[in-house]
Amino acid sequence: MAPRGVTDDPGVIQVHNRTAKVVMNVHGSWPNQALALGMDRDATVREQFFEFVRRYQNYPGEIERVSAAPWQEVVVDANVDLFQLLPLFRLNRGDGGFYIDKACVVSRDLDDWDNDNVENVGVYRLQVKRPNRLRIQTIPQHDIAIHLAHAEARGQDLPVAIAVGNDPILTLMGATPILYDQLEYKMAAALQGGQPYRVVKSARGLDVPWGSE
Repeated sequence: MAPRGVTDDPGVIQVHNRTAKVVMNVHGSWPNQALALGMDRDATVREQFFEFVRRYQNYPGEIERVSAAPWQEVVVDANVDLFQLLPLFRLNRGDGGFYIDKACVVSRDLDDWDNDNVENVGVYRLQVKRPNRLRIQTIPQHDIAIHLAHAEARGQDLPVAIAVGNDPILTLMGATPILYDQLEYKMAAALQGGQPYRVVKSARGLDVPWGSE
C-alpha cells in the first residue's frame, strides 16, 4: 500500500500517486454554521442560536421519497477496494489507521422496521481494516447500538447504509443528540426552512440521502 499524506495544500490528499481534493471541517466556524442554516455568514452567535431554536421547534419536517438518486449511476459490486475508491488518510495524530470520518450511517430497528421515526442517521467513526471491511465505534446509548442489540437478539445481521459527501445540515443532525423516536431527516427538513428532505430507498430498504456522494 502506497503511503498517503497531505500535500502543501491542506485540502489535497496524495493517494497512490493521485490527488484528491477533500472538504473538511465545514462546521468549524460560526460563519460556516450560519451558511449551513441559509443565513448571512455574518450572523451573530445569538442570532444563529435563536434561529436554530425556532426551526428546531418546527419538528417534524417532511421527507420526500424519490425513485432514483445521482449516486446510483455508478455501482461497484465486486472487488470492492476502499483504498482505491476513497481518499483515505489519518485524520488525527495517533490514529491507528485510516478512518472515514463524518459519514452518515443509516440503520433501522428490526423490531420496529416500518416505523420511520426510529430509523437512525448517526455520525460514527469508521475505521478501514481491510479493502472491504470497516469497524464502527458505538456506545450503548447510541441509537445504532440499540438497533444492533435487537438484531443480535434475533440472530440476524443489521443492515446499514453509509453515506459520504453529505450536506452540512444532515451531518449536523446526525451528530446532534435527539430523541430515539425523532428522525434526523425530519429534523433536517425543519432546519432547512421546512423544505422536505429528499431520500431514496436502498436495496436493503433503508432511506439514504438523495444528495450524498
